[in-house]
Amino acid sequence: MTELRLALRNLTRHRRRSVATCAAVALSAAGLMLFGGYVVWAHRGSETHGSVLFGSFQIFREGFNELGAGNPAAYALTDYEEMRRVLLADPELAPRLAVVTGRLVFSGLVTSADQGTSAGFIGTGTVPEDLERLGKWNPYHLSDVWSLEVNKRLMGDGPQLDPADPEGGTLGCGLARILHVTPPARGSDPAQRPSVELLSMPPGGSIPNIVTMAVRHAMPRGLEMLDNSQIVLPLAQ
Repeated sequence: MTELRLALRNLTRHRRRSVATCAAVALSAAGLMLFGGYVVWAHRGSETHGSVLFGSFQIFREGFNELGAGNPAAYALTDYEEMRRVLLADPELAPRLAVVTGRLVFSGLVTSADQGTSAGFIGTGTVPEDLERLGKWNPYHLSDVWSLEVNKRLMGDGPQLDPADPEGGTLGCGLARILHVTPPARGSDPAQRPSVELLSMPPGGSIPNIVTMAVRHAMPRGLEMLDNSQIVLPLAQ
């Protein structure tokens, strides 16, 4: 008790020095807490963003990482539905899985016959319902990006894909600009939507596959390279 009394007396004896010391300690603690919160937010934000774009983990055929860039379709999984069933039935994994879905990544040439333009593209075929669920995956309850006013203006024309619109897909804003394609306004007649033709080589070579896709939207991507080349379309197409 004697030591405690002496400490308290010293605090009141040199009040200015005590106030300055307490203020320095408080500011340092506040700074550490703010920096720690920022680090945690940055890690959780990166994890959430990566999972929304690519999933928490991916299953692919051996050799895809080394050789798949030139012909990704050649490394497609032929038994996707069976693998999905096994994952959802696994007693250890199933309770931890929010979405199990398939994606097909391919590349080729996209052309607009109306505008007489063409460009290389990177296509992502996905399941519309699963894409929407992945976009809203937010286990850490971070700020909802869709509620930000700037994103309402940029992405307020509805979802990228719609199960009721199997022929429609979405271009990156940069790719739409390169092709001189103007996406339809909200509420416009779907029959008046512009269309583009996608040309891609099949896994075994021979005659290229050609698909006509109606343009639903043009949405900005996080990277300029993706913005100038990415197309998202229904996997069934």
